[in-house]
Amino acid sequence: MPNLYRRLIKSQPIKVLNYCIKHEYPDLADETAPETIVLSVSDIVAGLSHPGAVGKWARFKANLCSFDNS
Repeated sequence: MPNLYRRLIKSQPIKVLNYCIKHEYPDLADETAPETIVLSVSDIVAGLSHPGAVGKWARFKANLCSFDNS
């Protein structure tokens, strides 16, 4: 099933990220997360339904942004 979701990363990154978090596919989540950076926070909050997912995403984005500014 992860290969099916890998094909959806570009077109449906939130759906893929939800799947990764729910079914514990950290490598696929790491591959998918950068595709979500361009999405609005409201889209992320509305789309990430798994408990704790929004917090994980926010930490990822904060770390990425602080890395870009160093």
